[in-house]
Amino acid sequence: MRSRILLPGRLVQDAALDLVAREGQSADAQPQGLAAAGGAGPLGEVEAPEDAAAAAQSPLTAAIRRESTYSPASALALMVFVMIYIPCIATLAVARKELGSFKWPAFMAAYTLVVAYLFAVIVNQAGRWFA
Repeated sequence: MRSRILLPGRLVQDAALDLVAREGQSADAQPQGLAAAGGAGPLGEVEAPEDAAAAAQSPLTAAIRRESTYSPASALALMVFVMIYIPCIATLAVARKELGSFKWPAFMAAYTLVVAYLFAVIVNQAGRWFA
């Protein structure tokens, strides 16, 4: 049995080439989406939108535009919060294991949440002030 190292990009490339070879298509063929082909997907029949303006006025889009709490400033504040808040649980677990107590991981979680919240409030208020 031959062993080899598979890198994620190589694995995807091999799988794609294998799929193309099995389907009998050339390697240069461009795959078409379900909307372009008008096929059925896991959620049912998929239809191509008639025009971009109709697609942009979905009920969800209209509801978000009517709602006054959503703004570019609040979206930017959410992005700032997500970029700063608690590191992943694995990071906290490793810190707990290496430091031998829950004190530092709890401090890390609380500190990053407070800092992220403060930065998000500052960004949101600045965005509303300048908008």
